[in-house]
Amino acid sequence: ATETLAASARGGPPAAVPAAPPAGHAAGAMALPPRLPFVGRHAEVAALETAWRDGRSVLVEGEGGVGKTRLVLDFAAAHGPYAWVHCRPGDAELPYAAFTRALRALAGPTPQLGDQPAWVTEEVSRLLPELGEAPRPIRSAEERSRFFEACNRAWTALAAENFDAVVLDGWHHADPASRSLLSFVAARRRESSTLGGARELLLLRPDLDVAAIAQMRDAMQALHLRLAPLPVE
Repeated sequence: ATETLAASARGGPPAAVPAAPPAGHAAGAMALPPRLPFVGRHAEVAALETAWRDGRSVLVEGEGGVGKTRLVLDFAAAHGPYAWVHCRPGDAELPYAAFTRALRALAGPTPQLGDQPAWVTEEVSRLLPELGEAPRPIRSAEERSRFFEACNRAWTALAAENFDAVVLDGWHHADPASRSLLSFVAARRRESSTLGGARELLLLRPDLDVAAIAQMRDAMQALHLRLAPLPVE
């Protein structure tokens, strides 16, 4: 099959295709659909549905390849439009890198905060320089609280009209500052009277310290699913 594709790319005649599959490959392997149907995870889906109705955030923890992304993306897609953000290993070394990546995904190529007050735009420009000149570095707890509140307002404004969920994949790569800021945003959303807004669905491997995961779970009042491999059947 590879030789046939290469021949077609060169513009020449297709190479001969073997009549039988190579040794060790099942005869029906080529008949598999490009995307297998979703199976299993009935208990996990039920737990996600309950969390969704309650307006809760979700932490899905599991080893690589166990099916975290497929579970959460299929679930999110069934409930409306969602943003899908990939964290990177280098994010852990730069404060607010993971949160900024997510904020950019919500904002699109030309970030605009609409009718937010000027102070909100000014604070968020610490993360999105194209919004304007950033204020001086944060030097006190009061200034940090002001920055957090501005980021919360920006996140809410950007997500509210566009997404029902924000899927943060690889959140174990997120830097501590981003984890704290997202926890604050999720907690503020939970405090709202409607329990609406874009739910935060976090996917992470157990690489992160147990205490750090517990801190996020408690701060966000999140459902914590530990995903095990699928059973044989």
